[in-house]
Amino acid sequence: MTPQDIALNLQEGIDAVKRGQAEQAVPLLLQVVEADENNEQGWLWLSYVVENPQDKITALENVLTINPNNRVAQQNLTRWQTQPATPKSESTVTPPMAAGAAPSKEPDTASDYAPFSPVESVSAIDNIFQCVYCGAPAERDTRKCPECGRKLFTRRILSSRHTSYMLRSAIFVTIIQFALAVIELATLASITFQGRNPIVAYIISTLNLSDFFGDYLSWSQAWTQALLWIAVIRIAIFLGLMTGLAARFTPAYYAAIGFMSFDILWATVRWVYKFLGPFSAITDIVADIAGLAFVFASDRDFAINDERMLCQPDPRIKGGAELNRRARLYRVEGKWALAVAYWRAAIGQMPNQPEFYKSVAIGYAQIGYYQRALSAIAEAHRQSPMDVEIPRIKELIEDKQKKDPKPRG
Repeated sequence: MTPQDIALNLQEGIDAVKRGQAEQAVPLLLQVVEADENNEQGWLWLSYVVENPQDKITALENVLTINPNNRVAQQNLTRWQTQPATPKSESTVTPPMAAGAAPSKEPDTASDYAPFSPVESVSAIDNIFQCVYCGAPAERDTRKCPECGRKLFTRRILSSRHTSYMLRSAIFVTIIQFALAVIELATLASITFQGRNPIVAYIISTLNLSDFFGDYLSWSQAWTQALLWIAVIRIAIFLGLMTGLAARFTPAYYAAIGFMSFDILWATVRWVYKFLGPFSAITDIVADIAGLAFVFASDRDFAINDERMLCQPDPRIKGGAELNRRARLYRVEGKWALAVAYWRAAIGQMPNQPEFYKSVAIGYAQIGYYQRALSAIAEAHRQSPMDVEIPRIKELIEDKQKKDPKPRG
């Protein structure tokens, strides 16, 4: 399961919990935690919908193993460990927005059942489909942010360090095609200069090599020269395709598809007109078909498909320092909502870093969550009371809040 599949299943599972559809939520959330056992949100939301109290406790313990500072999990675990087992309908730990719940205010997520924290779960902030730039709510298929107007789809490829098996196979088949083209060129060159030599003709006819090279004795001299130059061009194209595919050059992807399709037709034409023997023709056709299959399957290695940008940290990234580094990179790109997601994850890994709280406070303010920004800067001040930057940051956040006609929270 890819990180995007995990994110989609998590979002669908959370939505099902909020609708009170536990039976739909359980398999989705189980797939999430099975694919990524360190998925904090997956375990937290799963704890709401599993029926067995011991399963709930296990899920909450897993949350606290991943993030010991998750106050929602701490409170709910204490409740389940200190109360006797109760029927599902009488449970004191109710998932947010579940059917039948009657909260005094409209809760956002599980964070409504615990003291406020700048990094705990909030549905709007946790929505992976929100605009990665400004944090505006958006749907899965929204192509442009309804508020800032920026594109929410991008063309992505795999990391240059992770070439897929399919692309490696496509390059290998192209090497085979290149080798076959070289052999055919050598044969054509021999025929062009020595092919009508009686001794060569005798050897080829005796060994029945026409199955490989075709009935060259029926070729005109003009066709021999033309085929020779076409063979040279084929070699040059296959060499270019090998280089382009290895470099993951996007035009090489399309060129490989187009040329291999044409090469199937060319091998068929040569077979029909006896410019190529059936054995060699079939070998070329099979190699072209295999090459096409592998090239098509390697599309994720090239920037050819539009992919929805998701507002969530890459689950493969571990460690608060690396998460913070990524957040700073996204901040430079103007992707403030995505940067906030990374800073929140970094705080979950390293909760005693005041610099992380200062950064996430600025990020919250940039996307309109001023109360959370002030809460985060207050935590930074608690951890580092002598930091002279903190009062200035707080002042800037308050000024921005006063000027913002539509704050998010």
